[in-house]
Amino acid sequence: MSGSESDVPAVENEGVPRRDDAARLDALIEAACSRLARNKKVQRRVGELAQLHVDRLLPFLLLYRRPVARPDPGTDQLVVGEASHLTVSAVTGADRFVRKLIRAMADLSFQQFGSFFLLEVWSRPPDRGPIELARTGVVGNTRFVVYYPQSDPVASDMAQLLANHVARVPAGDSGGRSRILATKRVCPPSQPGVLTLTQAREFHCTHLGLEVEASYQSPDGQEVFPMLLRALRARLGRAIRRTFYTFAEQQTTLRPKNYQVLGRRAVAKAVWDIDQKLDQVASAFEFLVTVNPVNLPELWAGFRRSEFETVPPFRYRPLRFDPSSAKRQLYSVEIERIEDPTLAEVFYRKQMELDRQITMLVDRGTARFVHGSAAMYGTVSPELRRTAEEILEQLAAGTREEGSRRRLSTQQVVERAQREIEHYRQVDQLFVPEIRIRSDVLSGLMVSRGNLLVAENLRLAEQQTDALIQHEIGTHMVTYHNGRAQRLTLLRTGLAGYDEWQEGIAVLAEHMAGGLSVARMRTLAARVLGAEMVMDGADFIDAFRALRRWGFAARSAFNICVRLYRGGGLTKDLIYLRGLKRLLRYLENGGELEPLFVGKLAERDVRLVSELMARKLVGPPRLMPRYLQTDDGRRRLERLRAGAHVLDLVGT
Repeated sequence: MSGSESDVPAVENEGVPRRDDAARLDALIEAACSRLARNKKVQRRVGELAQLHVDRLLPFLLLYRRPVARPDPGTDQLVVGEASHLTVSAVTGADRFVRKLIRAMADLSFQQFGSFFLLEVWSRPPDRGPIELARTGVVGNTRFVVYYPQSDPVASDMAQLLANHVARVPAGDSGGRSRILATKRVCPPSQPGVLTLTQAREFHCTHLGLEVEASYQSPDGQEVFPMLLRALRARLGRAIRRTFYTFAEQQTTLRPKNYQVLGRRAVAKAVWDIDQKLDQVASAFEFLVTVNPVNLPELWAGFRRSEFETVPPFRYRPLRFDPSSAKRQLYSVEIERIEDPTLAEVFYRKQMELDRQITMLVDRGTARFVHGSAAMYGTVSPELRRTAEEILEQLAAGTREEGSRRRLSTQQVVERAQREIEHYRQVDQLFVPEIRIRSDVLSGLMVSRGNLLVAENLRLAEQQTDALIQHEIGTHMVTYHNGRAQRLTLLRTGLAGYDEWQEGIAVLAEHMAGGLSVARMRTLAARVLGAEMVMDGADFIDAFRALRRWGFAARSAFNICVRLYRGGGLTKDLIYLRGLKRLLRYLENGGELEPLFVGKLAERDVRLVSELMARKLVGPPRLMPRYLQTDDGRRRLERLRAGAHVLDLVGT
């Protein structure tokens, strides 16, 4: 078992008891229970015997005992990410200590909560044959078996509940079929029981066993398949916590708000070290700024002089970091030290994303770049293509919209942005972003590292300006600020894949501000179809001509194409419309907005962040967008919750 969290001991480690020193083991158990009675954390390695982690008083314990007769790599990782667990070594003398500790904890939980839940987890070897399986009544494709003591109705109900939850957990490359078995003795094969039925009844203890098929181990049981194990431990942990939650609700005086609050709160220093190291790599480069061409005015001038037949070469700023050194630093981060499966999942995804981004920057300006882009942002689904085509068909090109005649200069845009920033500064004095005028901003406005970049020589429609300010400041800048206030630094730089969810929220902000225009929606649709052309091998001129056929003016079509072909083919722009569609579905299904603003996160991370908020590892957002605090904004949000198509957002 990893010792990554032994650097925060809750019980002193001096004088580690010998295995045969019964008096010292008894003293250790008494000290641990004394701390738990005061709701204090207990984290203790007991010599060679065991390791105990209980980060607060809870009415349950996960137990894992290493088998004596065979190796069992990885199985301990199925329990160590939980808030209350005990892992036991395969050494002589452990049985007495384990039995006495569990009885003491069950007694304490009975006094505090009225009941106790002991769940022991063990593995079924991957080479166990069909004859041996048949003897136990377990068919060969059963991934999980839940054992419960005969004649215990509460245990029977909890066993069925746990079996239902784990049945939805994939194990390896197949589903998680489960079954339950009543037995006289709940314990792994060749291991003694830790509680008799009489003792379990005395402490109102529900005692179950969970046997997991070791699909994460090699056939000889000597090695672990790390990715299979990581996926299993995260999903299995949630299934177990859901079961504990129902038990707490029905059988104890504890009333948790949801199953997520039963997760681990004690976080080792290693977690924050890894968070900082990943952030250092992410902060070494600005991905979008680095793939933007620095010669935008010359590109347009040369393209126009050629009568739109020849595209001048894109020029890029030199890389300010060494990609090889960055990758060495990236993979020197030992994420495997993290026992918390939720945080480990977040970090592994970010590590892979940073790897892809660094590779893409190395491939900038080559044909390889677009392949990395497709891996990063995905492809255009038939459904997304149909939506884009529908938008271009139903929204006529050249529609003149109210307020579009008045144009604002760069300085006027900056003044409006400063007023918006000042509004948020009045709420939180720590909100102090800068505004910088740049020549390489492709979309008029852009937020990079929490600062607003404004294109020089702007001429923006007034309505478009207000919408873009809500897009950039009300979403990108606010979420950066909120993420910076969190201890988890990656919420500032962005969890893996955050771009799509962020851009969906940002486009929705334009609607909430009353500025999602026909022209803007057509642009989002054209970007989707253009991205598909890029991935299909079309060149800049082909895409430009297609955009002209769809009714776009020459300069607008050029700007869209520059965004699509920067770096060698950046297909990021397809995520705006896709993110908006997914966000509308999220709201219609009752999704909450608050978790979306704690930082920069992806759709799949909403559940993870909600769990971290429940576990007090992530706090609420310091700022919420201004548009959500107005009567008009609240009315718009209610209409969206009732169900809306992207076309319903235009001009309403």
